Amino acid sequence: SYTQLKEAQDIQMFVAPSGTHNLVYNKQTGMMAHAKMRQAVNAALNMEEIMLASFSHEDLYELEPGYMSADQISWSSDAGAEFYNQGDAEKAMQLAAEAGYNGEELTILVTRDYDYHYNAAVVIQEQLTQAGFNVNLEVYDWSTMLDRRSDPESWDMFVTSTAFVTSPSQLLVLDSNWAGWTNDPKITELMDSIRLSTTHEEAKSYWDELHQFLWEDYVPLSILGHHHRIVTARDHVQGLKTFPGAIPWNISVHK
Repeated sequence: SYTQLKEAQDIQMFVAPSGTHNLVYNKQTGMMAHAKMRQAVNAALNMEEIMLASFSHEDLYELEPGYMSADQISWSSDAGAEFYNQGDAEKAMQLAAEAGYNGEELTILVTRDYDYHYNAAVVIQEQLTQAGFNVNLEVYDWSTMLDRRSDPESWDMFVTSTAFVTSPSQLLVLDSNWAGWTNDPKITELMDSIRLSTTHEEAKSYWDELHQFLWEDYVPLSILGHHHRIVTARDHVQGLKTFPGAIPWNISVHK
């Protein structure tokens, strides 16, 4: 309904930053437990195609590699951006061969309860298949998918979106207990350094180093891009602001 709402005469529309759209990898078991294999899949992805299929309109997403919001200047980072949106099938298969991939089936969990999750998964499957991977989609309702992803033997990848947070320490994907089971001593070391830094400049330098490591080496997930949410209000409502969703206090109705 984006175009219809945008053209409505009595509606205000706010397109606000919402979060990241992600392909999360199983780092505990299976082929995706190999960092080279995660690098391989990431190398094959064309994020522009995936994000357009997911959100249908260029106003509703940004091609951004950041784990944090690009608007959050204190933590925004483009370190490792050269490993984002590569769309390089040849490089992908070279890395997969180094990981020992031999045509094993890779399972992507996804739900149709959120169309943008499912639409992304369909394009990802097509891109990976064209690159030479053997990929199967398993489609479930949202609650069943959550149950399935708790079992590391049941999947290799899943599509989800996560909201923006205020500091890197809050990122779900860096929590070893969250689905995907990120666990690496360098991540632990750099996160501790960020927490113990005495200045923000020092903390940001550690975060840039970690951001590079996450994209270039470890690859706990592939950020597909940043997505936005639509908030609307009738045109007689004044003072509405969004971050990243509707903030309904301090508004008033004028007749």
